Amino acid sequence: MYRLIILTLQQTPKIGHTTIEKLMTLSDFSEIETPANIVDLLENAKKEYGRIVVPKLDTVAEAWEKAEALIEKSDKLGIKIVSIFSDDYPRKLLQIKDHPHILHVKGNVEALNSDCIAVVGSRKATDYGISKTKELTSILVKNDYSIVAGLAEGVDAAAHEATLDSNGTTIAVLAHGLDSVYPKSNKHLANAIIQTGGALVSEYPIGTKANKSNFVNRNKIQSGLSSGVIIVQSSIKSGTMHTAKFCKEQGRLLCVLVPSLELLESSKFAGNLQLINEHSVDVVIKYTQDDDFISKLKSKENEQKPKATQQFYLDSF
Repeated sequence: MYRLIILTLQQTPKIGHTTIEKLMTLSDFSEIETPANIVDLLENAKKEYGRIVVPKLDTVAEAWEKAEALIEKSDKLGIKIVSIFSDDYPRKLLQIKDHPHILHVKGNVEALNSDCIAVVGSRKATDYGISKTKELTSILVKNDYSIVAGLAEGVDAAAHEATLDSNGTTIAVLAHGLDSVYPKSNKHLANAIIQTGGALVSEYPIGTKANKSNFVNRNKIQSGLSSGVIIVQSSIKSGTMHTAKFCKEQGRLLCVLVPSLELLESSKFAGNLQLINEHSVDVVIKYTQDDDFISKLKSKENEQKPKATQQFYLDSF
């Protein structure tokens, strides 16, 4: 029932993430059974907080029907809808600001609560970047980490493929509904991820197309699911730099690879060098054979505990 309520709110015009968050402080949604109950809750929230839009009952009833249809279609496609109240919701994600209230998952939901590391980088990766991605990913898998990436071409695809080659588990975070795969060239890779015990995950319902802002939010979830982020290759303007920003904001361990001497002046690795020179990096990876970052990752994991503000959700399972 929780997923239906949250989906209904998400489908209701002028009801956004912040409003839903406020509603959760007034109710655990356990007593909501009809669209009229949602209207009542919104009216109470308006009295408590002000500046909250209270839609007409017909509007909420229509959103309720849309939510029911989304659940039915998702079930037929093998997509599980996981709400913030579910035991399957990844606990690491509870720690971050503005975490999604709903996740859409295809494949092994349990993978979301495994020990994850994000391996990210440029779509237009160099041969060096691809090679180092595979080496680092192999080391991580041997140390029992699941690998998170974004199913994009370049570094992401290499990380997923290297995980599969090492018989590991990998999670692809997508910026659109799970009824499609973008880019289409990686559809076979998406299928392989599911078939080998991994998962595809998105905060967006089926029917949602990819757009620029969705990819930024996708990057936030990549780091949010993980104990740390490894940046293999990034230019200054790469979306990977957004992931680095989220990584630091979320208190994750940021690991950045130093390029080879002949690539130090390359714009394709300028993002790596900027992060290192700004002293915002927790671990500088000079050699992929040097797995010192593994021990630092494990140490960082012990520091990452849910904040008090998330206790509400943990008590509501």
